[in-house]
Amino acid sequence: MFAVPDLTIPDAASHRALPPATVVRAVAADLGSWQHLVHYAPSGPSRVHLQIDHPDYELWLYGWLPGQSASLDPPEALFSVVFGAITELDTVRRRSVLAGQTRVLGPGRLRRLVNLEGWPAVTLHALAR
Repeated sequence: MFAVPDLTIPDAASHRALPPATVVRAVAADLGSWQHLVHYAPSGPSRVHLQIDHPDYELWLYGWLPGQSASLDPPEALFSVVFGAITELDTVRRRSVLAGQTRVLGPGRLRRLVNLEGWPAVTLHALAR
């Protein structure tokens, strides 16, 4: 006989944080943990910091009224649209991101996010610390 290691128990020394896209999708799916925090401000997208245990990223909840926009230029970021749609503008292209979709953004280009729809939108953002 030979021994087969039990791979179902993680080794504490090799524990790694979940990828930020996994965290954002999990939080987005748990409406009860954040939906009561959504609000909208007439002056621009509202932001609420969500407490998560991640060593490299912070999680932010944004509420967007129609016509609102904001620049997004962190070195590493991603966002997921929970309700509505957001348009991502940069110097090269224009991309619509719909509810349920996640965009991973790399460094290099300044981006502007805009709610071009006729209804509010909600996004979750993971921004590098």
